[in-house]
Amino acid sequence: MDPEPISPLALNVILQYILPPSQLSEPLPKHLTSTPLLQRHHFLNISPSDPLEYLCWPSENRARALELLEDLSTHKIEDDAAKERDIQYTSDVEHTYAHVNPAKDLRLVFQWDGQGEDGWKYHDTTIMPFPPGSIASLPDALAQASAQSSGPDHSYLGPLSAGCAFGVIEDEEPASDDDYWNAYGAQDDGENPVIHKPKPIVADGSEDAYWAQYSSIQGSGDSTVPTPSRSPTGRRTFPPYLHEDEPTPPMSDRDDDMPLPIAIRGHDRQSNLVPPSPASLTRRLKSISPRLSPASTRPSSRGPTPIEPSPLSFEDIEPSPLSFEDKSPEATTDGSCTAVISPQSQSAVLESSQPPPPMDGKDVVDDDAPLRESIRSVWRLWKMSRRSAGDADNKETFLRVAKEVVEIP
Repeated sequence: MDPEPISPLALNVILQYILPPSQLSEPLPKHLTSTPLLQRHHFLNISPSDPLEYLCWPSENRARALELLEDLSTHKIEDDAAKERDIQYTSDVEHTYAHVNPAKDLRLVFQWDGQGEDGWKYHDTTIMPFPPGSIASLPDALAQASAQSSGPDHSYLGPLSAGCAFGVIEDEEPASDDDYWNAYGAQDDGENPVIHKPKPIVADGSEDAYWAQYSSIQGSGDSTVPTPSRSPTGRRTFPPYLHEDEPTPPMSDRDDDMPLPIAIRGHDRQSNLVPPSPASLTRRLKSISPRLSPASTRPSSRGPTPIEPSPLSFEDIEPSPLSFEDKSPEATTDGSCTAVISPQSQSAVLESSQPPPPMDGKDVVDDDAPLRESIRSVWRLWKMSRRSAGDADNKETFLRVAKEVVEIP
């Protein structure tokens, strides 16, 4: 909504709320107060009990303006006099103001709000004269503000004025964008960079010496140390003092290396189709956990001769449940001794059903012992799976199947 000339009614309505200012107790209606003034009241927590801060913006003459407003409340306002009051307008890109002179040396300022229906809203109380550039005609004030906004922007300094402001007079035209970016590569590569050597740390043990070391340049982490320049080969050249330290010895010269334990070494990335190398095979054999060897049935010259197991006899076989724990030898009905070793120890099963044959003083080796023990184990496992059938039937069936297996070519 375009600004309209302020009417005497808008002035009289505001005067009814602010006169006399000494008796102001209620806040002004929001629809009659400008937005900047409402924000000032809100953020500064200004109440109507302080009329100087509530009605006036900070200025040197606001106390005098409040006195003139207080004197205006003692005079009777005539309508004819209101029509003859001086009114002038100022405008800019954002806001338009109306300056009204209701009494001698007093000036009330209204701000135009095009978003609401009320239009002109109270903004400030100050003293005369009117501000410079104010015009009695509202259209002329709006036209002047429009011409200023569409004209050249004089808010910044031109090249000549900017140079004069900093003590530099530029005779040439401002450089283009290409010249600006090309200036980064115009540095002479042959120039020696300024080397900032670190200051030695003061040996004094006083507190001042301790804090003084923080103000010195230590290392290249300081922002004042320039980036090392590049040599013609493309490598950066560093100050000489950075190359004075001894080089780091190679890894092969170090004698403090510790071998990694086998348990935490990584697995060899080798295919199963390719035989392992001797070194890999040795490492794998070392990593295998030791296992107990099966008991040997060979007699030993350093100890008593072991009891030779008797030939396979199904009459003497007693059923026993399969166990994964070691059991002590159990005595059978005919006096023989049976010892069962669990598979966890991976030892052979020893069982004797007959007394050992007489020895003639020579070492006797029974080559059929492993075969006999294997058949005995198969028989026990097969017998446990046929608990429902009788003992005689199980023996006959097992012997028949074993015979058929042996006779098959």
